[in-house]
Amino acid sequence: MLIDALIGREQGAVRCPYPAYTELRDGPKVTFSDAGGFYLVSRYDDIKHVLQNPALFSSRSPMGPSIRETEAAIAEALVDNPELAARSSTVLRRGNVLFSADAPLHTRHRRLMGKAFSPRIVARMEPEIVSICNSLVEAFDVDEPVDIVREYSSHIPVRTLATLLGVSRDSAGNFKSWADALNPHHQAVGRNSSVEELRDIVRRQLEFWEYFENELKERRTTPPTGTETDLLSAIAHARVDGETELTLDEMLGLVAQLVAAGADTTRSLITSGTMLLCQHPAIADRLREKPADIPLFVEEVLRAESPVQGLFRVAVEDTEVGGVSVPAGASLWLMYGSANRDDQIFEAPGSFDLDRENVRDHLSFGDGQHFCIGSNLAKLEARVAFQTLLERFDDLRIADEGSEVVYEPSYVIHTPSRLPLRLTPHRPVR
Repeated sequence: MLIDALIGREQGAVRCPYPAYTELRDGPKVTFSDAGGFYLVSRYDDIKHVLQNPALFSSRSPMGPSIRETEAAIAEALVDNPELAARSSTVLRRGNVLFSADAPLHTRHRRLMGKAFSPRIVARMEPEIVSICNSLVEAFDVDEPVDIVREYSSHIPVRTLATLLGVSRDSAGNFKSWADALNPHHQAVGRNSSVEELRDIVRRQLEFWEYFENELKERRTTPPTGTETDLLSAIAHARVDGETELTLDEMLGLVAQLVAAGADTTRSLITSGTMLLCQHPAIADRLREKPADIPLFVEEVLRAESPVQGLFRVAVEDTEVGGVSVPAGASLWLMYGSANRDDQIFEAPGSFDLDRENVRDHLSFGDGQHFCIGSNLAKLEARVAFQTLLERFDDLRIADEGSEVVYEPSYVIHTPSRLPLRLTPHRPVR
């Protein structure tokens, strides 16, 4: 089956997984993958069913087997230091918090974090995100191809998160390195990595852990004044309905999830959307003339090129999905990228259409109680990123249109690893 090439991370399948998804949707409702060791849930309605029944399907291992591969490789590289390998595993798994926790822990964490990501609070970040995007664009050397990943999309979420958390400017420079170390499984680290590369990843993970451990301890020992605006202080002093404060491991796990998830997924969203602007110049022209449609563009990018192609759930007991028996303890890959192209839900799903009536019905942020808490922030960052490019450049083109864009070797995160563009700066009409 085509899906085996995707699970094997073959470049052609990673770049365009959609034929594999179509083959699955046209076959049995739910199938077991021998290559992956998990069940494949490819249809929109079946995925919604799983997401809306958290009592039957646990979120304790949402990233699936790629984490285990990386853990095993790091443990082998650190065979002389099992304690360090164990700490790395804790960092990779982010602890039993928020999106990797089930109720009642998930409910507790969601209440504690929800206020910080409300639409009203997130909207206050817009001027800072505008400033970040403009400063990045101003540093472009437009006489040469500009790698939009290295010079733009990878920096926007990292700098935004640093501001949101209240990290000092001196430390913010380390955020990109830390975020990459928190997500090595997305780059298939462990398959062909040297011992030196693995040890460097662990070193950066521990830098992240130690920095935020010290910051959180310092904030917790400083009595709150009620005027703090950074998210790190809010986490350190969080209380809901008289509950006890978060443990240090819970706090560090929450920060790790915010940085890891926010950095990768938003980078992917901005990169894929920029590539689509290059591929659809008429849409780019429409958005320049009518910036109010950029939020629709963001939603359609999320549907058509979902940054997260799917997350995992574990069956709590013997159950059924789509009429297929699933035993207790089995892992299921919920294939958001497939659901978003299900022709039973979306008309002409392979077409990129800003005017589709149900453009917001995609599952790119999940559904149910684990719906992505940072979705408002991700969409704001993407809207500002696209608007900045469209305002500053009259033409965006892929630098080498004759070659295939290379994607990161992951079937979970879907994103180009590089995207060199030729950019024509805007020239005002005189």
